[in-house]
Amino acid sequence: MNQITEKNRTWTAYTLYAILLTLGLLYILFPSRAVKDYLEARVDDSAIPVHISIGDISPSLAFGLTLRETELSRQAAPEKVLFRADRLFVRPGLWSYLQGKMKACFDGRLNDGSLEGCVQFNENDPNTPFSTSMTFRDILLGKFEYLADLIGRHVEGSLGGSFAYDGQIESLMEGTGEADLRLSNGRIELQKPVLDLNAVDFDEIWVKLTLKKRRVDLTHVELKGPNIYGTLTGTISIRKELMDSGLNLKGTVDPSKSLFEGSEGASVTVKLLGQTLGDGPLSFRVRGTLKNPRFDLI
Repeated sequence: MNQITEKNRTWTAYTLYAILLTLGLLYILFPSRAVKDYLEARVDDSAIPVHISIGDISPSLAFGLTLRETELSRQAAPEKVLFRADRLFVRPGLWSYLQGKMKACFDGRLNDGSLEGCVQFNENDPNTPFSTSMTFRDILLGKFEYLADLIGRHVEGSLGGSFAYDGQIESLMEGTGEADLRLSNGRIELQKPVLDLNAVDFDEIWVKLTLKKRRVDLTHVELKGPNIYGTLTGTISIRKELMDSGLNLKGTVDPSKSLFEGSEGASVTVKLLGQTLGDGPLSFRVRGTLKNPRFDLI
């Protein structure tokens, strides 16, 4: 009995040693440069007009790959980084591969925050229809170098929430999706000054939206700040050039007189609004485009 137990221990030790030795050799001999070049080339050759740059890539004991210093940019402007991930762990969905599909899950650090999620293609080809979902938290928008150029205004704050999407890479805006986003403790620059006000500080902006066939429905937008409260609903009709997308929005805003304190011409502003401030929310409509919105009180 003791001999059998001793043999089992010996075989267990040898097996564990062999596994550790194999993993060690795989890590040491892993073709990091070749895999890095392959992934970068695969993204560049895909239908998505983006470029990816990976600083370093290595295998993980959790049966995946760890990517470090990963940057994503537009192919037309590779010098302008869309986002930078300090660390990104990617693991394949083995069961999906056995079913003839391609799936990968990921988690990592992005702009001092974190994100995790999965993406699955209907076939073992990144150009086929796909679905994805992800959650993120504490992502600092102020560190997105290209965000201001993309949306036409500077935004700061900590972003968290969830996102889900189904569609195809070649026609992203034709797909369907939904998002629940919360941006906290930030500041948003107004594209055009409103009554001498150039930016708004806020405690939280909560946005719920859906996407279907090139139309974004803003089902809930709520802004809370130290001296302002506002709501917004409506639709955005997506165009090929994002900033030319059409706006059809309605909302309310309830500012306090202190919102304009310290701004140039504040006394004129308060006098102009007269007794309106503090007597309840103002209703407004936004038409035009993302590039040139038209703001009217109603």
